[in-house]
Order: sequence, then structure tokens, then C-alpha cells
Amino acid sequence: MPVIPDYYQELRLDPAHVTDECVRKNYTQRVHDIRADLDLNVDQAKECEEKALRAFEMLQCASSRNHVDQA
Repeated sequence: MPVIPDYYQELRLDPAHVTDECVRKNYTQRVHDIRADLDLNVDQAKECEEKALRAFEMLQCASSRNHVDQA
């Protein structure tokens, strides 16, 4: 059985207190932090941004968060 990534952890969110707005805000901050990290090379930064985008897509609305929580 495949392991489901912890999307909340990726965007540094508390699963108990999530809103659409805080998901957007944390996603934007996460991408900013990745781009500002001088220790990452281009490939690493791209991979981190893709993970953050995937987490954002999975958590961006209440119905998709509900599906993630059930999994």
C-alpha cells in the first residue's frame, strides 16, 4: 500500500485549524522560502516546489481536505 504524503506538514499547517486562506498563505510562503534557500540547487528547488504545489492542490478547498483526511 503506497504511503500518502503529509500535505499538512509540507505546507506547515495545523490540521485542526485549516482554512482556504491559510492554505494559500502558507503555500505562497513555502515557495518563497524554497526560492530563498541558497543551499538548494535548481533540481532540488524544483522538486520542493512541485511537492508544495501538490500539497496546495490537495488542501486548497474543504472538500479536497476532507478526502485527504479520510485517506
